Amino acid sequence: MGLFNVFIVIPQLLVATVMGSVLKAFFPTEPIWTVAFAAIVLALAALAMLRVPDVEGAA
Repeated sequence: MGLFNVFIVIPQLLVATVMGSVLKAFFPTEPIWTVAFAAIVLALAALAMLRVPDVEGAA
């Protein structure tokens, strides 16, 4: 379970440290673009999941 948590926490720490500065540099007066960026990334992740094969009987 600990290794699984690492794959959750490390990206969260990376985004929390970097994305605030990056989005403030690109969109200093429009914080709504942060939410729009998150929506785009979510849509890309959903599209990427379509490539994952569905295995019968795996649970």
